Amino acid sequence: MAFTRIFILISLFSLWSCTNAKSPHKESGPTKALKSVDHTKQRKNAKALELDQENYREFLLAYGKEHPENTVRIETKFGDILIELYQNTPVHRASMLYLTGKKYFDGTWFHRVSKGHVIQAGNNDEQSTVQKRHRIGNYRPKPEAVNENLHVYGAVAAARSYKSNPNKLSDPYEFYICLGQKYSPAQLEAMEKEYNI
Repeated sequence: MAFTRIFILISLFSLWSCTNAKSPHKESGPTKALKSVDHTKQRKNAKALELDQENYREFLLAYGKEHPENTVRIETKFGDILIELYQNTPVHRASMLYLTGKKYFDGTWFHRVSKGHVIQAGNNDEQSTVQKRHRIGNYRPKPEAVNENLHVYGAVAAARSYKSNPNKLSDPYEFYICLGQKYSPAQLEAMEKEYNI
């Protein structure tokens, strides 16, 4: 029940890339989400492009070179969450920055809260969110799983459907934050052997 209350209270948030130490302007009002950082350069270069399964990779790799930021901030009325984007997942890093610059995440929710597992964000029940997805495009990045990027408490990853998704393609519009799981010493030792870490 407590997690349900947390879910309702953390329903609106914004995400933006951190390019400097200045805070973005906050809007007043109890239901207003915060505004994202303005990516003017992005709008000039990519305003007409609709991403699809054929063009997303090339576009995002180029976008990632133009935008070296590796941190995004989620701001809620309960405080900020800083997310570090790893360089060893270049397409997913660039996708998160691109969607942030397009203000996709503004007004979306933490819509799934699973105790001891994850909190998932990037969607809501509003038609405007579906329309934003349609304008940006329909693409699902291939996995960029890297053994050293473990799913430990606080780790962030792109969500993906396990149903009808044999290639484990990511949903760029949704991500989750791991809430962690306690492992016994024997389980940790087994993982160390399996992953050679």
